[in-house]
Amino acid sequence: MANETFYMGNLFMLYIRTGGLWKPVSCMTSNGISESWNFAETVTACDPGVTRRKPTTYSYEIPYEGVFTDTSGAGGDTAKASWDTLSGIARAKTAVDWKIALLQDDGDEEPNFAPQYGTAYFSALDISATMEDFITYSATFLGDGDITTTDPYPGY
Repeated sequence: MANETFYMGNLFMLYIRTGGLWKPVSCMTSNGISESWNFAETVTACDPGVTRRKPTTYSYEIPYEGVFTDTSGAGGDTAKASWDTLSGIARAKTAVDWKIALLQDDGDEEPNFAPQYGTAYFSALDISATMEDFITYSATFLGDGDITTTDPYPGY
């Protein structure tokens, strides 16, 4: 246990693919992956009183939150994606390719964690503001297909 390494949440980075590039979702305050499985259940005469299960369907969601930044306007940081970029994709109802990577303190990807890749649709996108705080947004990707550790765009 003395050799355990713990990572801060700001190193768990979500990217979306837009314009042929992986762009980090800017100024995130939280993100994650939630995976779930549905099961077929049966009780047979061979094992009375014992429930047997077999996984049938799989799904996942990626919820995330962030602070709004300008990533599309004049003078905005177009190398990143924030609500202004994400809302256009969500409203077009198009699939988005995503990647989650664990970064090292220097910004390089952690070699002992395989980046996760997938395709998803927006199932929610909210933006809110209070008079005395920063504008924030939250979103949820609803997965389409499986999560993989194989880069669908190697070398890009």
